[in-house]
Amino acid sequence: MKKLLAFLMLPAILLAGCGGPETPPDEDPQDNPFYNYETEQAKPYSVHYIADDFYQTWFDFMQGRQKESETKHNYSVITSIYDAKPMVEKIVDEKDDNYITLIFIGIGPDDYEGGTREAAEANLQKNKDFINSLKDITAPADVLLHVSTGFPKAAEETDEHLIWNHEEFRLFVADLRESTNDRVFVFAANRALVNDEGSIKEEYIDENNILNEAGFSKLTADFLSYLGIIAGRITRDTRE
Repeated sequence: MKKLLAFLMLPAILLAGCGGPETPPDEDPQDNPFYNYETEQAKPYSVHYIADDFYQTWFDFMQGRQKESETKHNYSVITSIYDAKPMVEKIVDEKDDNYITLIFIGIGPDDYEGGTREAAEANLQKNKDFINSLKDITAPADVLLHVSTGFPKAAEETDEHLIWNHEEFRLFVADLRESTNDRVFVFAANRALVNDEGSIKEEYIDENNILNEAGFSKLTADFLSYLGIIAGRITRDTRE
């Protein structure tokens, strides 16, 4: 699937502003960096999107449709997502404590490999090492890291090794959420829109294997559900 898939990757945290639910100030301010104790509500977001050029179409789409809100949006497209570390370091160094800083990392579909188990394992380890290097920067600074798994592909582009790679990466990032006390999150794009064989359902793509309107609608619903859960978690004390 080509660039149109990117339209849906984080649609409405940001179209609507996403301020987060209120949280009673019954804990020490040092325990909850995501809560503003003066205004007694969740802090607004500062969202930084970093991805390779697969996401360019989506970034253009998002920037033209954002509503007035307190949310700040920053978009960066780079040739290789694996060159993102210096950008992440700069975001962390310059973060504004009046905002919840969130970094979205979009690893493009070409950065997940199948073909053979050996190739899939090597690629999985590369992506694990990459995300770990970012997590070690963001988590100690209370910067939220959101990572998407690979998207499902059409049947002719899918094999058991790619499916395994996507799922193992999802499990890896999910484990980071627990080990970082809710500072790393995964959107399981590999589980969206799939059939029993692990490839994308034909009803969601056109004859060119590009996501159609039904696919956009389903993926949006899945993603908004994910964001609703996350928004409720990060405004509360996650260090118990």
